[in-house]
Amino acid sequence: MLRIFLFAYSVMEMKENEELELAKKRCINVIERLRSLISTTTTKINPSSQQTLLKLAKSELAFLSRSSNPRCCFNIGHIEAVLHILQQPFITGVSRVCKSISVNGEKTCDSVYVDVVCTLNRNPVWIIVSDRNPNYISWDESHSSKGLKFRIEKLLAVARSSVALKPSSVILFFANGLSEVIYEKLRLQFGAVEFGLEFTVFDFDFFEDLEEEWVNVLARTYRDASILEIRTKDDDCDDDDDDVSNLDCAAENTFQLGTLVSERDDSFSTLISRISVEKECEYVNFDTTALIAVVSGISNGGCEKLLGTPETDLREKYKSNYEFVIGQVMSEIEKPIHVELGSVISGKRGMICQSVCSEFKELVSMCGGTNEKLRADHLLGCLKVVVDCPSERMMSLPTTRNLAIKNKVVFGTGDYWRAPTLTANMAFVRAISQTGMSLFTIGHRPRALIGDYHIGANHIAALRRRSLEFFTLKLLKTTMATELEELVDFLSSPSPQVTKAAVDIVRGLTGSDDGLKSLAIYANKLLPSLSRLLNAPKEISEPAAEALVNLSQNYDLAEKMVEIGIVKTSMDILYKPDSGIGQLMVMLLVNLTQHDAGITSLLQTGDEKMQGLYVMKLVRSFCRSSSEAKAEDAFEHVGSIIVNISKNKAGRELLLDPKRGLLKQMVRQFDSPNSLRRKGVYGTVRNCCFEAENELQNLLLMSEFLWPALLLPVAGNKIYSEQDTSKMPLELGSVLSIEREPVVDPDIRIQSLEAIYLISLQEAGRRAFWSVNGPRIVQVGYEDEKDPKVMEAFEQLGSLLVNSGGTEEPSST
Repeated sequence: MLRIFLFAYSVMEMKENEELELAKKRCINVIERLRSLISTTTTKINPSSQQTLLKLAKSELAFLSRSSNPRCCFNIGHIEAVLHILQQPFITGVSRVCKSISVNGEKTCDSVYVDVVCTLNRNPVWIIVSDRNPNYISWDESHSSKGLKFRIEKLLAVARSSVALKPSSVILFFANGLSEVIYEKLRLQFGAVEFGLEFTVFDFDFFEDLEEEWVNVLARTYRDASILEIRTKDDDCDDDDDDVSNLDCAAENTFQLGTLVSERDDSFSTLISRISVEKECEYVNFDTTALIAVVSGISNGGCEKLLGTPETDLREKYKSNYEFVIGQVMSEIEKPIHVELGSVISGKRGMICQSVCSEFKELVSMCGGTNEKLRADHLLGCLKVVVDCPSERMMSLPTTRNLAIKNKVVFGTGDYWRAPTLTANMAFVRAISQTGMSLFTIGHRPRALIGDYHIGANHIAALRRRSLEFFTLKLLKTTMATELEELVDFLSSPSPQVTKAAVDIVRGLTGSDDGLKSLAIYANKLLPSLSRLLNAPKEISEPAAEALVNLSQNYDLAEKMVEIGIVKTSMDILYKPDSGIGQLMVMLLVNLTQHDAGITSLLQTGDEKMQGLYVMKLVRSFCRSSSEAKAEDAFEHVGSIIVNISKNKAGRELLLDPKRGLLKQMVRQFDSPNSLRRKGVYGTVRNCCFEAENELQNLLLMSEFLWPALLLPVAGNKIYSEQDTSKMPLELGSVLSIEREPVVDPDIRIQSLEAIYLISLQEAGRRAFWSVNGPRIVQVGYEDEKDPKVMEAFEQLGSLLVNSGGTEEPSST
């Protein structure tokens, strides 16, 4: 009997060792496949995702190689399943792989692990992969697992709370299938349905050469896989399809397919004839670079003519862009762009947003040649023009130099319509990918308008044409200094059309580091010109304001803006009725007040009659606007301005002046639902407490608001006893005696504790702290705290109270 047992054990051990070796080979296979993908330029998996999977596979291989236990658990099946999903043809726009996602990007305990963030069937989705044996998938919480139900609930809560990364649905991929019981619970409790698209069943990728024959060592099958979809939309939300179909179009154009521009435009006619005019079909969103690529003379038979033109003439015409244009000519000869675009738009309906339509028309009218203008008219005739309607998730992303507002509108409108955006603006595509958002885009090689093939005789006309040709080429390449100087000159043009075109280009250039460096050379002329344009109509003032916001991130440029009085200009525009750019002016002031000169200017130091007036207006607007129900909070960033001011001693003294009562007004905003406002309040209060030695009395005059603001964030989650609350003021004790929402932002908790510490450095401040039973609140809060940095702030305050002898409540005598 013992022999039988030992034999069975030996066989089982041998089998387990074989499984361990096979798992190692599977890891090596995955690593080789990923390396092959990395070396392929056409892969749809971004480099970051490739490296993540590669790192996981290498870690798994290292773990298996170190393991002496053949019964250890393998994770390679999960990695294989993720890679299998990524290689499905209908998976596009992959932005994240095997990463945690939390609400609005904040690091909290509510983060969830998502295997794939991508676009599927033109909709953003999250994919969750399970390679577990279906017999070991539990529904409810157990000693070894929180259960599938808990994970799905948490996953959907985060998905529905997200904005930028919010998916339209969550796909559950159970690689080894799912029991009928679990399937029914997912269907009944979460509305899960069978996924409509079919994944490939087999994954043949691993073979060995054995006796001159290919032998399949690993043929992973997903025949038993169960794939379910759970919609993330709330029940009371309207369907997205209705939103899109009810959206009014800016224009509805028609196109006669038989019309040709000229006999030499056969490829153009063929291309646009492939664009569908049917209403019930998929859309493709064109940005300006895509429209130019379609109508460019380079794309439409102009290569031979350009190559046949003397080099001296071409260099005279295109200046520093000569090599750029010739490079596009050679690219076109090697691979015609119309062929590339034809496969993308065939059978689909083209669309553009109003912003792209206006920009394209202006560029073509100013820089296009005769045939390019004709082709542009025909192209616009077969495209649907819609109003600018960027998706909520796109506009929720912060506006930065790499995520300019104009591009967010263009790509966001395509996202709203669930249409891929055809573009050569790969810098923006990369910037979006870095945020983790999955966006459906289709890249193409750039092309430029080349105008007519002759140099104008009139010198003034030639100068203007050279400058305006720059407007088109800037979409694809940063130009040399002479053209930048001409561009800055056009900001002062008497023609509104030319001025708008110029300011739009300047705004675009400020969205890149290279553009900022180039424009900085002409700051003495550029900044006053942009400042003057702030008083122009919104179509001009808005891009001018956006450009200034971007430029003000540069230290030297911000200093020059202060020197030429842009702080005063910003305040004047901010309170100008119907300016339409108030929020941008606030953002500009945030950047300018990061410098001492900007703070001094905003404080109006040196003008006794006006000193402090600007700050009073900003604080009043900050407090008033919080009570007004508006879709856009134009003054939410004012809190950041006041924080900057409070870093300056003169600013702190102004805020603490009891006659003005500015800090008291600010403190009342401590429980605002807007996180930006709360951060502004706590940053300001904390900075003002640095003046506690000289201004303690003024701080304590607002105790009824100050102590709740400072103590509630650090009070923990406990409901306090009547014995504790009886020693507190009513405004504090009443809140702590009931259930309340915790303050999840650790920075606010740290700033609150630092402010209390600064007050408690003064003996009178410690007495005031004891009088509201502050030490008891700090004690309870410390017991609940988990964040190490916040705990350090608690310990710093506790050490002060102990070392100062304040270990007992002071007597009332």
